[in-house]
Amino acid sequence: MKKRNFVLTGIALGLSVFATSLSVQAAIPNEIVEQGSLAPMLEKAQAAVVTLSVEGKAKANSRSALPDDIPEEFKFFFGDQFGEQFGGDRGASRNFRGLGSGVIINADKGYVLTNNHVVDGADKITVKLQDGREFKAKLVGKDEQSDIALVQIETN
Repeated sequence: MKKRNFVLTGIALGLSVFATSLSVQAAIPNEIVEQGSLAPMLEKAQAAVVTLSVEGKAKANSRSALPDDIPEEFKFFFGDQFGEQFGGDRGASRNFRGLGSGVIINADKGYVLTNNHVVDGADKITVKLQDGREFKAKLVGKDEQSDIALVQIETN
């Protein structure tokens, strides 16, 4: 009896997986299906993709949030000695450079949409276009929660 139920359950599961895979299909536009390639669409969109390079100073993490009642044997790992052991200075800031990507959303106004973590804390933002031209840019706005930022290419 158990073997029969096991076999019937296996058949039912197999049929349901097969039936589900038949009914779920991605809707691909007819023009792409007729051409057989995404390349024409990608060639049009690729010009809007840019590279952002950033430079700035990152503030060092402060360890002042640690409680004062850390046992003595653990202070080496969490106290001031830890930072000194590895050459860190609690108040020092470090220079950083980074790269990221963005998309031109309004070419007339020079607006580029990117991730906030790419430009966060940056003092200098440079946008490089697909044709190799580079422009300075400024941060217009950002939302840390959604990790979105808007920069504007400076044309002067």
